[in-house]
Amino acid sequence: SERPAYFSDDDVSNIISYFHSINSSWMADMCLLAVKTGMRKGEILALGDGRAYISDDGLWIYLPAAVTKTSKDRYVPIKHPDANAAARRLVDTLADNYTRKKFEQRWDKCKREYGRNNEHYVFHLLRHTAISRMANDLDINTAVIAEVVGHSNVSTTQRYVHAKDSKLLEISSMM
Repeated sequence: SERPAYFSDDDVSNIISYFHSINSSWMADMCLLAVKTGMRKGEILALGDGRAYISDDGLWIYLPAAVTKTSKDRYVPIKHPDANAAARRLVDTLADNYTRKKFEQRWDKCKREYGRNNEHYVFHLLRHTAISRMANDLDINTAVIAEVVGHSNVSTTQRYVHAKDSKLLEISSMM
């Protein structure tokens, strides 16, 4: 019953594939953008409703202070082709597809399919997954991660970083 720390790569793949399979590509794009950038659900929704936008050079999502949890403007890098494409599609399609009810119904179906009705199988874990990947797989400094995901304090970021078993084994083999 403990809250899972992050989604595995297989979990993420299953979630995204599931939403494509039920003709909810906008949900797949929301998940993809969250896991590639660490964006919060509300920040992604702001991209879809025009309160946030993609920069002229196409490499950044601008999040104004009104849509961030910290009430500070932030630029989210979207240079990865998958994140960039998902962001662009969401700008064009999210407003026509998203309602809170539709989102919750679809997420609940996915949770029943892959989360075995685990109450902690929540969209926000995609943010934990993104941050843990940045730390474990990309070896990015916690201060840089904090800036990317919009944390005011590095200690908040540290609560999101969860050591992957593979990283622990890698460290152990180097000792």
